[in-house]
Amino acid sequence: MMTIAEKKRRIIESVVLLASDVDRQQAALPDWVARADEIALIFDECYQFVRELGQQEQLTVKEIEALQSLDQKLASMSGPSQAALWTEEALATDANWQWIRQRAQEALELLGAELHAPKLDWVTFVR
Repeated sequence: MMTIAEKKRRIIESVVLLASDVDRQQAALPDWVARADEIALIFDECYQFVRELGQQEQLTVKEIEALQSLDQKLASMSGPSQAALWTEEALATDANWQWIRQRAQEALELLGAELHAPKLDWVTFVR
């Protein structure tokens, strides 16, 4: 069973990935994956821990709100009509991804974490 500390670490690392510039995002993920998709999927996987961590008072209301904002933005970018937002070019240049990076950096500040190379040691990429 995963510890509360590990769940919080994974949330923070997923936010670090969202907050990172495109070069750091590319370095953190294999060349052969759809990077924008993987970035969102990793965050989504970790976002499932937010409610539990909030109930256990491991996240503040402001931290939860910041994470919810990121989740809502990613959700608003989903769907077939938004496919253009999920390309390598969009990840590097689109205003939506820039917004996500900025809000993720703000979330990191609230979480008391700093931007660094994402540590995604729990993620397994399958071809």
